[in-house]
Amino acid sequence: MSLKSNILIRSVVYIFVFQVVISIPSKGFSQEYDLGTWIDFEAMHETGHVAYGLMGEFYTKDKNTSVERVSVGVKAGYPLSKTLNCNIGYLLMNYYKTGYTELRNRVYLQAEYKKRISNWAFGLRERMQVTFYPETMESSKEVCSYWRNRFKVEYRNSNWKVVPVADVESFYLVGKGSENGFDEFRYSLGVSFKLAKNQELKIYGMLSDTSDLKFYILGLAYDLNL
Repeated sequence: MSLKSNILIRSVVYIFVFQVVISIPSKGFSQEYDLGTWIDFEAMHETGHVAYGLMGEFYTKDKNTSVERVSVGVKAGYPLSKTLNCNIGYLLMNYYKTGYTELRNRVYLQAEYKKRISNWAFGLRERMQVTFYPETMESSKEVCSYWRNRFKVEYRNSNWKVVPVADVESFYLVGKGSENGFDEFRYSLGVSFKLAKNQELKIYGMLSDTSDLKFYILGLAYDLNL
């Protein structure tokens, strides 16, 4: 192994260890738990260097007995280099509450660095998202901002039909004064595989850990390139 590759691998390991360390909740582990299913859809088209498309979400909660939210959105991406890509997106999210529904608007800007070392593929994504909450019978209008930090590892072997993937993600609340800080951590493990040349399906399990809830998720993500 070359010196350059050795330094890159060490750097990736350090980033992963740091991400795991900061994902240990300072407020203690939550006691309540729930189960749900997340289904994500994405259809993208690339023109020149610009990729753009549509996305959709269908999430359940309460041990899969009720719908949490249904969302639709648009996104666009542009490569700044061979390893660095930036994206911008918008989501219209319809949350199902007791007796009513709540429409939230979310915008985000992100940058993702990807590096391939032998059969290993590493990704570090930094996202800033802003969600606009409407006025309801229970609360007034609110704007909530998060810095999301995700580290992902994939193992790609040309002799395998599936790609194992694992990631850890932290959510840091900003703009709330004394409330600022990490308040959610997600841990995911799954596999992805090609359905066709332009179609990919990912199946994964995820744990979302907050100060008051452990949420276990079975997820399906379908990607289509047009």
